[in-house]
Amino acid sequence: MSQPPPYPPYPPYPPYGYYVPVPPPPRQSSLAWLWITLSVVGGLLIVCCVLPLTLGVLLVLNTGGTGTFNGGTPTTPTVIARPVSGLKGATLGGTLAGFEATYGAATRTSPADASWDSARIGQQRVSLYITLATGQDGNLHVTSAEASPVGAGATWDRPIAFTLIARLFPKDFQPLTPQTSDLQSLTRIYTSAQLGATLASSQFASGGGAPVATGEFNVTCQSTNATQISYCFLVAGAP
Repeated sequence: MSQPPPYPPYPPYPPYGYYVPVPPPPRQSSLAWLWITLSVVGGLLIVCCVLPLTLGVLLVLNTGGTGTFNGGTPTTPTVIARPVSGLKGATLGGTLAGFEATYGAATRTSPADASWDSARIGQQRVSLYITLATGQDGNLHVTSAEASPVGAGATWDRPIAFTLIARLFPKDFQPLTPQTSDLQSLTRIYTSAQLGATLASSQFASGGGAPVATGEFNVTCQSTNATQISYCFLVAGAP
């Protein structure tokens, strides 16, 4: 009978106190160190520069450039005054500031109109009302004016009425035809190059909306009888 083969011999253990040497880790190449250095520098740049810049952009977008987050208390926007060109004084085409400089602070004002309960034009006390609209320079200019005597039932003689309302004409006005008159009203038509260069072109239209010549304006004085006027209305455009 054959015998089974013997077990292979076990490898000999190292003697007590003997350590198997472990090879040192491989040295990093110079390219690897360069990559690590660049990564660290890039991270610092992102933290120091890119991140604050990104947060600043997000702040501006979220606050609309006001410095206050949406939903917070809004700050008052800065209003940039536009230079006034064209007519500026207390005339048709002028400005509210021009009227207040001449007739004092208005009794009532709004973005669209202003009124004086009692303003002095010449030697007369008048109730004055003006309307405002944006002109060619982007500022509000006077597009119409109405003057009437102060006091219930008060009237003016026709010459006085036209003398008063003519003070509100642009200085370069020129009369046009036709001129109409009846017992109910007296209408006259004029033109002004300064007015045409001040108001928007849409202001120069007839009562029916048809466009008229740039710079054209008219005045209508309402008669109570053949000699007396109750009010005069001055407006850009044609009757």
